Amino acid sequence: LTDQITREEALEEINKPPYDEEKIKTEIQFVSNKLEISVEELISYLNLPKKTFKDFKNQDPIYQLGNKFLNLLNIESGGKR
Repeated sequence: LTDQITREEALEEINKPPYDEEKIKTEIQFVSNKLEISVEELISYLNLPKKTFKDFKNQDPIYQLGNKFLNLLNIESGGKR
């Protein structure tokens, strides 16, 4: 009636891999060719530890200080740039 799948069908769908292994290999080869690097180099980049903006010098502490000051004055702060 609503074109929903059953719980059992959903569990089967979840257990399937999201991408075909051959498709992944093809995509990695495509990206490495576009970047003009080897597949091994691309894989090494993908295996590096993940980083966030907090790992680099930025102005976040200034925004946090300003936000605390505005909260003390009960003034709503605007969004970050």
